[in-house]
Amino acid sequence: MNRLGLAGKISGILPPREFLPGPAQGALAVQIRAPGAGPDGSEMGDLASKLDDKEAQITAQAERHILASMHGGCSIPIGVYSEINAGNISMDAMISDLEGKKYVKRSTTAPLDQALTAGEQLAQELLAAGGQNILDQIRAERCD
Repeated sequence: MNRLGLAGKISGILPPREFLPGPAQGALAVQIRAPGAGPDGSEMGDLASKLDDKEAQITAQAERHILASMHGGCSIPIGVYSEINAGNISMDAMISDLEGKKYVKRSTTAPLDQALTAGEQLAQELLAAGGQNILDQIRAERCD
């Protein structure tokens, strides 16, 4: 909205910890072939690596790991938001039914080097707290 010159039309800002986005939303800026693949591959890899944000890479991997651990996809209402602060990663995650009436939300904080393990544990907590029932219901409705 700011870039469009429409900042004055903003009536509210949705905090990402309360309105969780889809896992790794907005994380990809540039995608190239594998470095070294094809002509100029290594040059493109060198250029693209200058854009790499290590923290964004870690949070995106952790968020995608939660999605994969829950066997979710782009049509399952799963939200995840991660932040890195002082060597720790904080993750908030949720799953909801298709109507948004039933949902389960959990959070965790872990050392950065344990981000994927913490994501796996967070996914398991969500599933155990009712997320598995929500997933089963969604899949049953889609197969009917």
